[in-house]
Amino acid sequence: MTTNGVESINSRLRYDRELPIISLLDALQKVTSGWFTRYRNAANECTTSVTPSVEKILRERFILSQTMHVEELNEMEYHVTGHGHNEIVDFGSKSCTCRVFDIDRIPCVHAIEASFKAKIGCYDLCSEYYSSNTWALAYAQTVYPVPEKCDWTVNNPEFHVLPPDLKIRRGRRTTNRIPFVGEFGRRK
Repeated sequence: MTTNGVESINSRLRYDRELPIISLLDALQKVTSGWFTRYRNAANECTTSVTPSVEKILRERFILSQTMHVEELNEMEYHVTGHGHNEIVDFGSKSCTCRVFDIDRIPCVHAIEASFKAKIGCYDLCSEYYSSNTWALAYAQTVYPVPEKCDWTVNNPEFHVLPPDLKIRRGRRTTNRIPFVGEFGRRK
């Protein structure tokens, strides 16, 4: 697991983090809404059955698969040789002995070449998570802004949330965690 998503949001909200919480939530909503709109539009404009990144991977693997040799073992299993590899593709379990197909859930070069012999579309072998429909569904929801305080529904108006007890540390607060990179690429 990586923290790339958090780092991306942190860099985007670099200056907004100093704002009060409601303003910070508004800034976060605007950023998230912008991302959702951009990816929703990209997903709706997609003309292939899989996402563009998977389409690119399939094209690269297709080019590599052109010089391989395929032998049918039975209706679902094929023996693929070439490029110094000797692999068995099983379409029943959507797997290959090279393990790339098993892990990525995108057909490896061996599965792509065997799919032509088996007359199976390589797009049908991809996981449903890579389909353009799933991509569009991931960004179909709307991220609404925080309503004005006068529009909030409060169930118990006598209940007050108090700030946490914090020990105030001595010295100056550090605020800038993102290093400045000068014009020659050196940190200052």
